[in-house]
Parts: sequence; structure tokens; C-alpha cells
Amino acid sequence: MLRKIVLSLLMLFSVAATLPLTALVVDWTADAAASQEREGKRRASRSYRKKRRAWWRRRQALLRKRRAALLARKRRLARLRAAQLARARKLPQPVVANVALTTLPTLDFPLPVRWTSAPAAGNQTRYVVRAPSGTVMGTVAVSPVQPRLPADLALSFSVRRKTLGNVPFAALRRLVIERMIEEGGWVVNDWEQEIGGRRVYVVLAQSGNGSSPAVAKQFWNFYFVEVNGRLYSLTVNGPVEFAGPLAFEAEQALASLRAPAPRTLTARTLE
Repeated sequence: MLRKIVLSLLMLFSVAATLPLTALVVDWTADAAASQEREGKRRASRSYRKKRRAWWRRRQALLRKRRAALLARKRRLARLRAAQLARARKLPQPVVANVALTTLPTLDFPLPVRWTSAPAAGNQTRYVVRAPSGTVMGTVAVSPVQPRLPADLALSFSVRRKTLGNVPFAALRRLVIERMIEEGGWVVNDWEQEIGGRRVYVVLAQSGNGSSPAVAKQFWNFYFVEVNGRLYSLTVNGPVEFAGPLAFEAEQALASLRAPAPRTLTARTLE
């Protein structure tokens, strides 16, 4: 009996003595596993950063190559434009340097119903366009354009196709640009069209006001037409909201043109 009690106590003491050692071994094993995991993550992060830096270097090299190619292309185009400009300067210039307005007979056309005569300004015949309520929708000015061309002016075939009354479109557009500079506006578009069987060169422009110079508040339509060998301009101006109806009436008036009257305007009201 005593022997059994002694053996039981020895076994109990041995188990109690090994418990701290077992806990220590377990803690050491967990720390080792965590340390290995951290080392693996550190190595993976180091490898990722290395790969990331390599990718970044390759990308920067590619961008530098693209920028160098773009810069070389820009320089090549600049050299080509400079060479073209130098060649163009050596060619005879067909564009007239001085296009002036002189007193000539004015146009003869049926006067639209909403157009009423206004005091003339210089060699311009002026009209005011009013709505049925009496609101002023815009103004119309008709004036002759007399270009002073050199006697020995020779236009090439390609330039003659873009002329009206032997005046290049570029010279007429320059007139409009100069006018819009005075008005604080800008040119929007230009084209050639046929109205009433006549070739008409049209230039569209816009202008702002003092408070909003860059916002279009006024429209300007310039129509250049040749009648009996003489060049005339019809200019329509007004608020942008009336651009459509005023342009329609101006083109109707151009479509009904007759031979110009000698220094006087004859107009009849449309019924």
C-alpha cells in the first residue's frame, strides 16, 4: 500500500515538473513559426519592391523614348513648315494688299417687308430690320467693294478658282478680319455658295460685349457678290438669337438681285 502511494506521488511530481517545460516548448515553437512567417513576408515584400522598381525603370525608359520620338517629329514638322513658308515667300503673291471701298452704284433688289431705310454712312446703304412688335432685330449694310488691282496681276488657275470679281477670297476674308478686330470679334467660318444663280462668298463672324468679350452676343454675316462685273458686300448684324431669320431674309434679297442702279437705290416692298 505504501509502495502504491509513493509511486503515485512520484508520477504526480514528474507531471507537475514537466508542465512548465511543455509550455516553454510550445511557446518556442509558436515564436519560431511566427518568425519564419515574418521572414517569408519580408522576403516576399523585398522581391515585390525589386520587381516594382524594375517595372518602373522600364516604364520610365519607354516614356523617355516616346517623348524623344515626339520631339523629333515636332522638329521635323517645324523644319518642313519653315521650308514650305520659305518656298511660298519666293512665289509671286496673288493676294491684293490693298482693297478699298469707293463710291459705286448700289444694288437693286426688292426690299423685304421688315427692312426700313436708315441714314447712309459714307458709301453704305443702310437698313434697319424690325420685328412686328417694333423691336429692332438688326441692321443691314450694302456697300460696293472696289479693289485696286495692279495692271500686271497674274493669277494662277488654282487661285482663280477661289476668286470673286478677280479678287481672291483671302483678300475679302482679310477685310472681314480687319472689321472684326475693330468690333472686338472673331471670324467663325467662310465658304462659297450659289444664291439666285450667282456665286456668293460668305463669311460668318461673331462678337461679344464689354462685360463678356469672349461670349458671342452679336452675329455678323458678310455676303460678297459680283453683279455686272462689280463687287458688292451685304453685311447683316444683330443679336445672335435673330441670326437665323435675318440670314434667311438677306439670302432672299440676294436671290432677287437685278442690275445695279446708277448711284441710287431703287427698292420695292414685297407684298
